[in-house]
Amino acid sequence: MTPPMTLSEGGYAVAQLPSDSSAVVDAVMALEETGFEVGEQWSRNSWESEFDDPCEVLGAKDASGALIGVIALRYGGDTVDLDRIVVAPSARRRGVGRSLIMTALVQARLRRVTEMILEVRTDNEPAVTLYRELGFTAVTVRSDYYGPGRDAQVMKADTGARKARTNQA
Repeated sequence: MTPPMTLSEGGYAVAQLPSDSSAVVDAVMALEETGFEVGEQWSRNSWESEFDDPCEVLGAKDASGALIGVIALRYGGDTVDLDRIVVAPSARRRGVGRSLIMTALVQARLRRVTEMILEVRTDNEPAVTLYRELGFTAVTVRSDYYGPGRDAQVMKADTGARKARTNQA
């Protein structure tokens, strides 16, 4: 369902990652370890579960084929949860995260899913800014979601599927 992989202007491509490869999970875990502090990292089991239905994992690879970003999505009814997004520190500020999210929004729209929901640390200003630029709005705050004193901002965005449905009727 993911569009064919083509290189972006930034020299990377986004596509669905295969679910049956331990090498892919190894690459995702390497990203996880460089992308988050030890106390915030997901376990291998958590990532492996993201490759099962009703989930989808998209990856961004550079021109050499190295995985430089990943996004995990969980579908349920009219909603898709953005469970996790990780971009390699060396690939940040190059549009990789933006491309992953935009591709995820397109995927959701193709599946006729109407909204995407996510949680982001309230003090992660670059991420909050990016989400706002992509049309996400604040819904609520979950106190201590990431641990004591580390709150999460819940945000949501319309995927455009509702409008597409209306136009087709």
